[in-house]
Amino acid sequence: MYPTFYGMTSEVYAGDNKEPNLGERIIRKITLGATHYDIKAPEAGEVIIPIFNPKDPLSALGIIRFEKARGWRWFILPTPMREYTILVGSNPVKIKVPWDFRLEDIIQQTYFPETPSFHQILENAAQQKQIELLANTPVIKTGKKLSKSQDVLNFDILTGDMLFVDRFTYNFRYPKIGEPFVFKTVNIEGMKDFNGKPEDKYYIKRLVGIVGDVLEVEGPTLYRNGKPIEGSPIFDLNANKVGLYPGYVAYKALAPGRQVKVAEGYFYAMGDNSPYSADSRSWGFVPEKEVIGKAFFIFYPFTKRWGFAK
Repeated sequence: MYPTFYGMTSEVYAGDNKEPNLGERIIRKITLGATHYDIKAPEAGEVIIPIFNPKDPLSALGIIRFEKARGWRWFILPTPMREYTILVGSNPVKIKVPWDFRLEDIIQQTYFPETPSFHQILENAAQQKQIELLANTPVIKTGKKLSKSQDVLNFDILTGDMLFVDRFTYNFRYPKIGEPFVFKTVNIEGMKDFNGKPEDKYYIKRLVGIVGDVLEVEGPTLYRNGKPIEGSPIFDLNANKVGLYPGYVAYKALAPGRQVKVAEGYFYAMGDNSPYSADSRSWGFVPEKEVIGKAFFIFYPFTKRWGFAK
């Protein structure tokens, strides 16, 4: 739901952007939920990035190769993690991060700051023959050489927005167009994990369609029943591409020239960052019975977004 709500974000310390000192890290931990990572090279060598073969089932979750590992939340609750392995010369360097966090942006900002995206990095590496097979694993040879104890990666992971959810209001009235609402994904037909099993998570998206509504996108505007959608200031911000709001994108079920009519017993959900949002355009309708409530208040972290949900 970026830029209205933030998931986990990162801040990279490379070049002129210096890492915070110990006191600053403590303050950032308290106010932003920031976790600091400072990964050093065990020996001198070239930085080599293992990537997924497109046939690998985990490749749907990222480009850089990782393994599923166990971690701990609050030191007592087991939780899945991603464990990445980067090579410095022939020496493996392991980085364990939360399951929902991807390392692509960190690598891009650290080693390819002039390249706008990791997909472009991949394309450039293929053209320049920097992709090789190492022990049957495709790797990108960055050409960047480090000395012993030099930073491989230096970054913070900032916690996503934590919200209170109003679970009572929808017991007394129907959800309204434009409200950010929270729902379970387990019975959404088009949402499966990489093993083909239903994902059982909580999602937050913006409600854009109720039963009988006809939706269409003529970028950057989302149309509901033949008119520009109304019900939230966010709709206008997107339609006019104000600030960080990029406008609505015609995609998949709402590809150019296509319309969707919302079926009985379902809602239609879309994210505010339309070009990069996985929403009802790709995985379909949200069953009414799976709606938990509406986002009410961002209580953490302590940023300018703190306060009532928009």
